[in-house]
Amino acid sequence: MEKLEIMISLQSFSLFTFYFSLLFCIFAPKDFLKIDSILFLIHIINRIMNVTIKEEDNNYVVYFEGRLDTAASAKVESEMAPLHNVEGHDFILDCTKLEYISSSGLRLFLGLLKAVKPKGSHVYITGMSDPLRQVFAMTGFTNLFEFI
Repeated sequence: MEKLEIMISLQSFSLFTFYFSLLFCIFAPKDFLKIDSILFLIHIINRIMNVTIKEEDNNYVVYFEGRLDTAASAKVESEMAPLHNVEGHDFILDCTKLEYISSSGLRLFLGLLKAVKPKGSHVYITGMSDPLRQVFAMTGFTNLFEFI
């Protein structure tokens, strides 16, 4: 498989792909460059999900990049947990680079909203693609959040 084909297949990444790549790195034939396999695996791991939280203009902005699926939810939940205790700030969830969200990811968004709304804070969502907006519409989440 050419590297271009490998990069395209990342769009349909799954845990199966991750474990297959890991096993391939370990059991690759001797004549195959294992360093390429390891670099590819590192690239896959880094593409799973990245979350960056910044304080900007008295708001907390959470930048999502990648796929917020069930596998990534535990990591993202631990990174977002400190936000549940913040008072006096609004929150902006920037979904510009979010490729996918599962029900576990939706639960994280809802958990933040439930934690901060009673404290007078707002949760805004920005940069949502049409496919993600459809997920929010089908689940009724468009009625819960404010979109900017």
